[in-house]
Amino acid sequence: MSRWAVEMAEALRGDGSGGADGSWRFATVNTASPLTIKAHDQVISKYLYKSASLSLQAGDEVLVYETGVAFYIIAKVVPV
Repeated sequence: MSRWAVEMAEALRGDGSGGADGSWRFATVNTASPLTIKAHDQVISKYLYKSASLSLQAGDEVLVYETGVAFYIIAKVVPV
């Protein structure tokens, strides 16, 4: 497993090893390549992580777990 995936799992588990609490956010994909998202009225382009199988396009809404400086894109979300 990649190190980023281990760090995400530890953050989600909340074992305290990272020393930082995380938070859930909704964000919008700003650009797909290179990947950038917009959250908190800021465009974020660094420390983004997602599954290789997750296909994203500009305008997609995503659920993001933010911990420290890292943003883990968990899933694409759609209104129902």
